[in-house]
Amino acid sequence: EHNMGTIKATNIEPIADNGTITLGSSGDTFSLGSGVNSQLLRPSFQAYLGSSQSIGVNTNTTVAIDTEEFDTDSAFNVSNYRFTVPSGKAGKYLFYGSITMANFFAYAVCSIFKNGSEIRRGNAVRADSSGVGCVALVDLAVGDYVTLNAYQDQSSQALQQNSNFTYFGGYRIGT
Repeated sequence: EHNMGTIKATNIEPIADNGTITLGSSGDTFSLGSGVNSQLLRPSFQAYLGSSQSIGVNTNTTVAIDTEEFDTDSAFNVSNYRFTVPSGKAGKYLFYGSITMANFFAYAVCSIFKNGSEIRRGNAVRADSSGVGCVALVDLAVGDYVTLNAYQDQSSQALQQNSNFTYFGGYRIGT
């Protein structure tokens, strides 16, 4: 066993074109120094509904997620409520969201939409101002956009604002 100390370099490449570089072996652990920006799980964002939003009857409505908690790559837009995949960041993403109705509802749906079409939903039936959550794992290309949508069939309803009740987030898990 050899202790070689610190290796300093600006670039590490495999010997063969398109080769593989292996760091460590089974059971090894890698630590990142304090303050190191790893770029892992990026882009990522989390935001919530900052003020009450009315949801019409029997209509899929984009939730006006307008208050960011964080947004690593400025990929979430608080004006059109969309996460858009930035250049060089295509890949598989995990998104999650929750909507909470302010009043009684008969049927409510929390959905995640990709490019304007529903891809995943979670729903609740006959609940009293309950939250409904949804999760989606989706492969995205540069320029694809994702929104959180709400649907209900009772009468004009308000979504409850606040980071605890109506929120949306997501992050890239890899290619």
